[in-house]
Amino acid sequence: MKILFLNPIIYTSESKKIKKINSIKDTMSIGMCNEMKRLGHDVTLYTTIDYKPLNDEKYEFNIIYDETKWKKIFFPNSFPYLKNLKHYLKENKFDLIISSECFSMWSLLVARKYYKNTIIWQELADYQSYMKKIPAKIWYKIIVRFFFKKVLIVPRSEAAKTFISKFSKNVSEETIGHGVNLNLFTENHNKINQF
Repeated sequence: MKILFLNPIIYTSESKKIKKINSIKDTMSIGMCNEMKRLGHDVTLYTTIDYKPLNDEKYEFNIIYDETKWKKIFFPNSFPYLKNLKHYLKENKFDLIISSECFSMWSLLVARKYYKNTIIWQELADYQSYMKKIPAKIWYKIIVRFFFKKVLIVPRSEAAKTFISKFSKNVSEETIGHGVNLNLFTENHNKINQF
């Protein structure tokens, strides 16, 4: 199966200036793509150039690093606008498109044009807090409700399922988690004010 995983924000950046990191090998996106490739699928990860690692890394699957447009309105760390995605989707056919999050321009594009072979993988379980939640409330109550009708939304948790079910009737009963290997994290009794 030819799969496109649309996840422009592959790690969290608390500020608008995205801190470059040496490697993205330990991110959820890379782990997921590696696993789909291991299962025999032809996989492409579509992300933004803003998250390209400093090291030149090689993977068994394709990675497209797209440029972002209008960065003063569409902040690359929270709501990027992908410059070449529309053209890329016209030029390439996929059996399955997995798009991360309903609150995104890229998910709106695939939900409207490619809904037959797209799932939206919803992680968030609340409105984004930017501008007192007003843009997110408008997006979920209007855009998701009316433009995401035909696309299947698969929640990553029960909380995400409860949240997104307020705006869509096409939500999967089954949740598919993020796949993070929690055994990598150990409990630390010496607590400091950081993650």
